[in-house]
Amino acid sequence: DDWPITQRRDFIQGYLGDLEDIKLTKRRETVCISEIAFELFNESDLKAFEARDYHKIMRSVKGWTRKTTKSRTAYGRQPIYERVDKRQVKGGNTE
Repeated sequence: DDWPITQRRDFIQGYLGDLEDIKLTKRRETVCISEIAFELFNESDLKAFEARDYHKIMRSVKGWTRKTTKSRTAYGRQPIYERVDKRQVKGGNTE
C-alpha cells in the first residue's frame, strides 16, 4: 500500500527484477476497479462501460462485497470492494 501505483503494477506484472528483499505476501482486504484494471491489466484510461464489466465480475466473486460509500484510494475517490469473513459468504457475493 505504500508503493506508488506504477510500482505496484510493475510488481504484479513482474517487471521489478530481483525481488529477494521484498516481502511478497500481503492479503488484500479492499480493492477498487481502477486498481484491478491498472495493476493487473495495465489499463490506465478505464471507460465507464469497461468499469461496468469489472463491477459485474466483482459482484460474482465469492468473498467480496461492494461498500455502499466511496473511499479515498491511490486512484482517487472510488467505490471499493471489501473482503468478507468466510462465515458470512453463502453461495455468492454478499451484496
